[in-house]
Amino acid sequence: MTAQTRASLTLVLGLVAAGFPALVWAFIFLTALRKPDAFHDQGGMFVSFILTPLSMMGAFAFGIPALVMWAGSKAASYAEESGRWRAGACLSILGLILAFGTCIGPQILAAQFR
Repeated sequence: MTAQTRASLTLVLGLVAAGFPALVWAFIFLTALRKPDAFHDQGGMFVSFILTPLSMMGAFAFGIPALVMWAGSKAASYAEESGRWRAGACLSILGLILAFGTCIGPQILAAQFR
């Protein structure tokens, strides 16, 4: 696989790693904004036991390979595609941070906008 292909793949994996938890955040945020009691009782369990692990699995499944490919690029020192490598790695880290904050972050954010 060429350096350009690996850099593009890292960028795509990073985008998906950040996009998947962001979609989960958007779903929780919009649902909590429309219906304030949506995530009380069983809804809170839905977020804790279904959406948060789903978000984490998506972020780990796409973010870890992006970080591994980025680390491989650092070892091989592909300087010509450094922007894509860094963007993919940063997006995958952002996805992992979003995934860890899924349980409480969107609900607090929606409460502030109500």
